[in-house]
Amino acid sequence: MTVAEPPLRGIVVVEAGTYVTAPFAGMMLAQLGARVIKIEPPRGDPFRRFAHRHRGLSAAWVNVNQGKESLLLDLKLDEGRAQLQALLADADVFIQNWRPGVATSLGVDPDATVAAHPRLIYLSISGFGDSGPRAAAPVFDALLQASSGLATLETRGEHPNVLRSFVADKTTATYATQAILAALIARARTGRGGRLDLAMLDVMAHFNFPDLFQERTFLEPVQLPVPPPPPSAIVPTLDGYVCIAPVTGGHLGALARCLGHPEWIAHLKAIETPRQLITEIIRLATTETATRTTTDCIRLFADADVPATEVRTADEHLIDAQTVHNRLYDSAASPVGPIRRVRHPLTVGGAMLPRVGPYPTGPESQTNGKGE
Repeated sequence: MTVAEPPLRGIVVVEAGTYVTAPFAGMMLAQLGARVIKIEPPRGDPFRRFAHRHRGLSAAWVNVNQGKESLLLDLKLDEGRAQLQALLADADVFIQNWRPGVATSLGVDPDATVAAHPRLIYLSISGFGDSGPRAAAPVFDALLQASSGLATLETRGEHPNVLRSFVADKTTATYATQAILAALIARARTGRGGRLDLAMLDVMAHFNFPDLFQERTFLEPVQLPVPPPPPSAIVPTLDGYVCIAPVTGGHLGALARCLGHPEWIAHLKAIETPRQLITEIIRLATTETATRTTTDCIRLFADADVPATEVRTADEHLIDAQTVHNRLYDSAASPVGPIRRVRHPLTVGGAMLPRVGPYPTGPESQTNGKGE
């Protein structure tokens, strides 16, 4: 696969973010070709020391900060604020995810900054918004899953469930990238940037609504209680698991026939509610998949054109033939040893975007404001 010209080459982004939302958005912009300058406090971003670490460096930090430069600034001092303003004078985009009010206290009030730099696109990411009863509350991913209704909608048994993934953080970062790209298009027409605000609560409402709020869409008749999640679409085999997704009537018929039970078809057609139908499909399928190997199940489903796949471990995914064919991962050298990287998923005209450079090194090795 060839390498494409990055679409954001020439765009300069200044990012003052920590944890996941702003940094992940900044990294996606870097992967799309922008020059991203990450502003860190004098001791470095505290997320560098978060969760799984190797030689003191956080893997999560590495995975949302590749392709950036790093500049250590003390924004509590006039000198640091002046340096930031000088950067913003030449930048196209500024991203920050401080709590509401912090930017103003550090000399980069959104409205004043946009007035001083009319072409700048200034994006503020907050947890609950810049005003309202919870505006000043601390925010982390699990809190947004809980506040947005997602945790109760993922209830298993009687206990609400928070997903292991940083789903609120990563989704907000994706919306942030979308907002910035839209603003760049608007600036190309008008010549002016502007202020953008993105609340994680608002993002999760928009993200959850299409499917998880189905029972909250029609206002008449009176809404029913939120039903429990449907049973897992993952069914056991003799030596593992497969995931099945028979969505259409044709899929259901093909599933029943390939498992040797055409009589299931009439039974399933008689079921009126979608949730009961899913439950019964899984129950019936399990009676047959549990007696076959994963390989046999996948062969049967493929021959019948039933949507299904093996349930792979993370390590199995890394070496899967399609993963390798798509060239999703590569390795790179770093000061703490070799690291695995994942490329941006976009291809342009059949060509991959260039792999971005390594993550910025820590403050102890910075002498000129740039990561090595």
